[in-house]
Amino acid sequence: MGEKKISPEESRDLFDKTIHKFLSRGYNLLVPVEVMSNSNVNVELTQANDGKTPLRFRTFFQTLDVDKTLECGYKRVGGCYLSALDGCFGAEDAALREPYSSDPNNKGWLVYDQKTITDFAVKANRAGLQICLHAIGDAAIEQCILAYEAALADFPREDHRHIILHADLFPQEYLERAGKLGLYCAVQTEFVQWKEEPLEFLVGALGDRAYEKHPLTKMIAAGLVLANGSDSPCTHSNPINSIHCACNHPKAEYSVDILTALKMSTLYPAMLTFDEADMGSLTDGKVADFVVLDRDILHVPREAIRDIEIEEIYHGGVPYCR
Repeated sequence: MGEKKISPEESRDLFDKTIHKFLSRGYNLLVPVEVMSNSNVNVELTQANDGKTPLRFRTFFQTLDVDKTLECGYKRVGGCYLSALDGCFGAEDAALREPYSSDPNNKGWLVYDQKTITDFAVKANRAGLQICLHAIGDAAIEQCILAYEAALADFPREDHRHIILHADLFPQEYLERAGKLGLYCAVQTEFVQWKEEPLEFLVGALGDRAYEKHPLTKMIAAGLVLANGSDSPCTHSNPINSIHCACNHPKAEYSVDILTALKMSTLYPAMLTFDEADMGSLTDGKVADFVVLDRDILHVPREAIRDIEIEEIYHGGVPYCR
């Protein structure tokens, strides 16, 4: 059987449904990663809708081709897939410095060699682009930080906000170095309680390293800014559950307080995309995007956060009908 294709009209309908899904759950900022292909419908839909819906788009061009990124007018480069440094724990191909506990002959794999990633980071940084690189295993995070270090040593920039996407198994000795570089981490705390990669599986694959996945408090103490997102469609895009997971890490000492978890899902994502002057907090002069919850999230037991319901949603001060 040949592959099934959908029409531009079907793409438009699916795009509209996706926008509604995020708006109806209280999101106001979507960071898609796009790549030019034979059919650029997704790219065109994203560009056409930016500024025409309460959901704002901040697109990363998913490539290592800096010249193409500049030619297409993008300010951001990277993301997943073509910009991924490794795989994931579920497939046991996230790049590790020591073998998987489940297979002593397997350390996962790095998609690119160090020179390729460093050369890309140097060129993109010199071009003034914001860079985002997918790195899950500790070997991939090490490769990412080494590339960013080289790029910023070559061409220092005061407020670049380069990103490590996922940043799951963070090497202890690189925490302080990453913080000094001024790096941001786009994390997804729902993955610490994710049924597709349950803790039992991770322990089998990683051993004790499973409990070191997303050491949130250590990362924050090192000076890293953590922006909490969904990684949709891998997770179900539930910001309340993301906050819950940040406050209920399997290793209790890595759990953050509720106020910090709130900032990780509001202010810090806005900072990640240089949007904190317009959104991310309820401050005079900013866009009035907010939700009304059925109870005070700051005064509930942390284990009960996921039970909180959203009663009302406002985008730009206007009630949003779900």
